Amino acid sequence: MIVYANKFLNDNHLSEEIVQGIFVKLWQGRKSIEIEVSVKSYLFQSVRNKCLDIIKHKKIKEDYAKRFIEDQASEATDDHTWNTFIEAELYAILSQAVSKLPQECGRIFRYSRFKNLKNKEIAEKLGISVKTVENQIFKALKLIRNELKDYLSL
Repeated sequence: MIVYANKFLNDNHLSEEIVQGIFVKLWQGRKSIEIEVSVKSYLFQSVRNKCLDIIKHKKIKEDYAKRFIEDQASEATDDHTWNTFIEAELYAILSQAVSKLPQECGRIFRYSRFKNLKNKEIAEKLGISVKTVENQIFKALKLIRNELKDYLSL
C-alpha cells in the first residue's frame, strides 16, 4: 500500500503516514465501519482517496501562494508607477520654478544641482568668484522654496 501511495505522491515518508493513518482509522472504527467490498479493495481505495485529497490540497496551497506572489508584485508595480508619476510631476513643478529664476541665478543653480558641479568649478567656468556662486545658489534656493511652498512640508 505504501508503494501504491508513493506512485501518487513521490514521498515515502508521507506515503507511510497515509497508510498508517488509514490503518489507525480502520482500527478505531472497526465496530462501526461496514465494508461492502473486500478489505483489500477498501484499503487501496482509502489510500487512493487520501492521496488525491493531499494532491488537491497541495494544488490549492500552490495556487494561493502563486496568487499571493502575483499580488505582491502587482502592488510593487503599482507603487512604482505611482512613485514615477509623483516624481515626474514634482520634476515638472521644480523645472517651472527654476525657469522663473533670474537668468544668471538659474544658470548657476542648474550647474550646481543638475550637472553636479562644485561651486569652485562653476566659478571658474563663468569667471566669477566662489562667493558669488554661493550667494546665487542661496538666492535660487530661497526663490524655489517660496515657489514650492504649497508642495513642501517644512
